[in-house]
Amino acid sequence: MKNIQVYLVSLFFISIIVLTSCEKEDVRVMIPKQDTTTTIFSCYLGPDYRNQVFVNLSDSSQLSFPQMIWDLSFSCDTNTFDITLNGGNAAFIANAGLGKLKSNIDVNKLKWRWDEASGVSDSLALKGWYNKSTKLVTDSVYVIDRGSNCPPQERYMQFKIIDVNVKEYTIAYTDIYAQRPIVIAHIPRVAEKLNVYFNFDKGGIILDIEPNRNDWDFCFVRYRTVYYELNPPFPYLVNGIHINTFKNEAAVDSTLNFYKIDLSTALSLNFKTQRDVMGFDWKVYDFNNQHYKARDYVNYVIKPKGNIPGIVWKMRFTDFYNHRGQKGFPVFEVKKLN
Repeated sequence: MKNIQVYLVSLFFISIIVLTSCEKEDVRVMIPKQDTTTTIFSCYLGPDYRNQVFVNLSDSSQLSFPQMIWDLSFSCDTNTFDITLNGGNAAFIANAGLGKLKSNIDVNKLKWRWDEASGVSDSLALKGWYNKSTKLVTDSVYVIDRGSNCPPQERYMQFKIIDVNVKEYTIAYTDIYAQRPIVIAHIPRVAEKLNVYFNFDKGGIILDIEPNRNDWDFCFVRYRTVYYELNPPFPYLVNGIHINTFKNEAAVDSTLNFYKIDLSTALSLNFKTQRDVMGFDWKVYDFNNQHYKARDYVNYVIKPKGNIPGIVWKMRFTDFYNHRGQKGFPVFEVKKLN
C-alpha cells in the first residue's frame, strides 16, 4: 500500500512538471501610455443644429445663440468693408439695379448670388459695393432672400448701403414692393468685435452677439458650401467651423498620430487663413448604420496668424453624439503645445 502511495505522489509531481513545461511563457504586454493632459470639450449645437457656438480654448468658455436670428454681418475692421450673408438660413443676394428703392421688383428675374464658404472679400455676394479708391458707395439696390423659413411677407427685403465710415454703416431698406416706410439703420463698428450682426425684423435689430475678437478661437456655424462640379452648381447647407480670422490660422492633417504631434511638427504644417479652413467633414455619415461618425484620425492645429506669438493648439474630434445618442453634440479633445 505504501508503494502505491509513493507511486501516486510521484505521478502527481511529474504531471505538474510536464504541464508546466507545456505552458507558453508569459508575454509582457505594453499598454500605450495615454495623454492625460488633453482637455475634452463638448458643444451643444442641438439635433437640428440651431445654435451657433463660439469657443475660447484658453479658458474653455463657450457662447451660443440661435443661428437663425441674423441676416447680415458687418465687419468691424476699419480696413475692410465685408458684409456677409447668413448662409445657414439659405439666404441669397441680388443686385436690382441703380437708383432709388423700387416698387416693381420681380424676384423671379433676379440673378441670385451667395457667399463662398471661404469668406474671402472678393468671393462675397456683396463685394464691390464700396470703392476704396474713390471712397464712395455704389448706388446699387440690393434684394435679400432671407430664406424659406421666413414668413412670405417678410422673406424679401430691398436695401441700399448709403454710407460707411470708421464708426458705422448706414443702410436704408423696405419690403420688396416698397409699400412700407423706408427704415434707416445705423450699424456700429464696435472696435472690440470682429463682426456686428443685423436682422431686418421690427425696424432693424442690431445684434451684439459675438464675443470680443480676442476672446474666441472658432465657432460652430451652419453655412453654405457649393458643389461646382455639378451642373448646375449645387449650394448645400453644412454644419461646420469658422475660425476667428482676426487672430488665428489653422492647418489640417490626416497622416500623423494625434498624440505624437509636438510643437515642432505642428508648426511644420500648411496653415491657411480663410474662415472655413477646418471645414465640416470632421464627421462623416455612415449610410449603412445611419449614424454620424467622427473622423478622429483628422488633426487640426490652430495658432496665431503669421509670426505673432501665442498659444498653439492641436485638436481632433471624437464624437458627434451625447450620452443619450442625440446628434449635434460634437466632442473634441484639445491640447496646448507650448
